[in-house]
Amino acid sequence: MLEAVILAAGYGTRAGSYASGLSKGLLDVAGKPAIYYSYKQVNDSKHVSKVWIITNRSFEGEYTRFLGLHGSPKAELLVERVSTLASPLGAVATLNYVIQTTNIKKDVLLVAADNVFDFSLERMIEYYESVDGNVFGLYELPIEEARNHSVVTINKNRVDRYEEKPEVAFSTKIVTYCIILNQETLRMIAPWLASGGNPDSIGQFLASTKERIPLIPFYIGSKWFDIGSERYYSEANEYFATNYNS
Repeated sequence: MLEAVILAAGYGTRAGSYASGLSKGLLDVAGKPAIYYSYKQVNDSKHVSKVWIITNRSFEGEYTRFLGLHGSPKAELLVERVSTLASPLGAVATLNYVIQTTNIKKDVLLVAADNVFDFSLERMIEYYESVDGNVFGLYELPIEEARNHSVVTINKNRVDRYEEKPEVAFSTKIVTYCIILNQETLRMIAPWLASGGNPDSIGQFLASTKERIPLIPFYIGSKWFDIGSERYYSEANEYFATNYNS
C-alpha cells in the first residue's frame, strides 16, 4: 500500500494572468478543478491507503471546500504555515514537510495538483510493484517543448541522463509530476536539503538519487498536461471537455 501526496502549495507566481491569483490546482478544467483529475484516481485506488493534499495558508479555504465536496475518510488536507508568497518552501521542502509532519512510513505516490491527465495511476502503481526502483510517468513532447521540463534519456529501462530544463533539449522524453518514491528515497530528502539541495527542484533531487536507486519509466499511453502555461491550460480544457467521463 502507498500513501499519496498531492502538492498544491505553490503560489502560481510563474503562471500567467489566466491563473488570476488562484492555486493552479483550483483552475477550472472542463468544469472541474484541475486537482480533481488526479485526486479522484488516488482516492479511488485500492493501492492507496491515505491521500494528503498539501497547500499553504492562502488557499486553505478553497481546498477545504474542495474536500467538503469530494472528501473521503482517507483524504486529509495539510496546511503548511511556514512559507509566504515572497519566500515559498519549494516542492522538495514541501514534500519533506509532509513526511516529517505525518510520519509517513509507506512508499509515496507524488502528484502535482496542476498536472492533469487521464492515464491510469492504478496501472502505474501495479507496474511499480513489479520492478525494483522508483517509477515516474514518462511523456514525450516535441524536442523544442521538452526543454521546459525535466528531460531524460533511457538505457535498459533506466534513466541514464537526467537534466531539469536544459538550455538545449537532448531528448523528447520528459519526467511528469507523477512519481512513486520508495522509503529509502524518502529518507534521503532531509539530508539532501540540509546539504544545500535546491528545495524547489524535484528534478535535481531525483537526478541525485538515480545512481543509487534506479529511476524507471512508466510510459504514459494517453494525455498529460502541465497547466502552468496558458497554452497547455487551454489544450487541457479542450481535451477534457470531450474525452473525460466520470
